[in-house]
Amino acid sequence: MRNVQRPAARTAMVSWLTILLGVVLLQTPVGTHPAQDLKLPASGAVPGGGDSTPEPSGTSRSAPAPVPVSTVKAIASLKQIMEAMVVPTSDHLFNVGRQAPENDDDWTALRNSAVILAESGNLLLVGDRVKDDTWVSSAHALIEAGSVALKATEDRNVDAVLEAGNLLLDSCQSCHEKHARPE
Repeated sequence: MRNVQRPAARTAMVSWLTILLGVVLLQTPVGTHPAQDLKLPASGAVPGGGDSTPEPSGTSRSAPAPVPVSTVKAIASLKQIMEAMVVPTSDHLFNVGRQAPENDDDWTALRNSAVILAESGNLLLVGDRVKDDTWVSSAHALIEAGSVALKATEDRNVDAVLEAGNLLLDSCQSCHEKHARPE
């Protein structure tokens, strides 16, 4: 029997996984991430990042150099990624068919699940996790399903979330047909 989590516990878990994913993807040691010192204005806008506030004169922002793929190190096993990220977030997405989000917190939790789901597809493409072309195409389909779900949650469109669930199901089935181990 599956363990049913309360919405608050699920939200906390999804938030924790989002942070964990950021640390794993960026390979930045905890406690040294530059965003920790970032103070957001009350509006929630990132300075210089999308609001209409001009940069102070004489300053400029430049994007950091991309991290070479060769420096990204896979940490978790495939089973751990599936159990910690893909299964709980996909369950959250699939459960929209039974219970649609009812408030801002529900939509935020669902959005966080979509982010984790999309980014978990990227994790499946790191290092020696890649098995073959089916694996790669299934991982890309997982990224696409998560991206569609993210857009749907931002639009608060239940029907589009359900369609993202169909894309997710197709992604999972194509991979599991070839790579799932019998229990």
